[in-house]
Amino acid sequence: MIGIAGDYAIHKFLEDASKDPSWESPPIQSETMARGLAKRILQAYKADGEGNPDDDDATGPEVMFIITTPTAIYEVDGYLLVHERESFSSVGTGAPYAKAAMQVMLEEKITNDGIELLNKALRIAAANDLYSGLPVYVFEVKEALPPQAET
Repeated sequence: MIGIAGDYAIHKFLEDASKDPSWESPPIQSETMARGLAKRILQAYKADGEGNPDDDDATGPEVMFIITTPTAIYEVDGYLLVHERESFSSVGTGAPYAKAAMQVMLEEKITNDGIELLNKALRIAAANDLYSGLPVYVFEVKEALPPQAET
């Protein structure tokens, strides 16, 4: 699942990429595969005119985005280093608020529905962080089924 608060350019880019068949890839099963997808996303995002490929501000240790699979969560930073996380993650200035909200909701069994959890966490972050804002976008990413063998 992918949740985005406020940044329309990233939302629009991901929405367009999700409709492009050339973005289909095998399921991410390792940090190396996550790094490859992250590099591809970053290059395409910059090539789409949203950023300068040589811009020094576009790299750095701060987490840039998160790739999730049914079995893993990968945070990818500006150096394309990949960090696997156990249960949830958040990026941006509102990250501490979103992480705290997700932790409390999971521990107190308020919800275990991923979409509801993400929506609430992003809204809490936007309400408490000066640099976060609405609207909130949540995408559920579904992996393509492998082709069936002909019988």
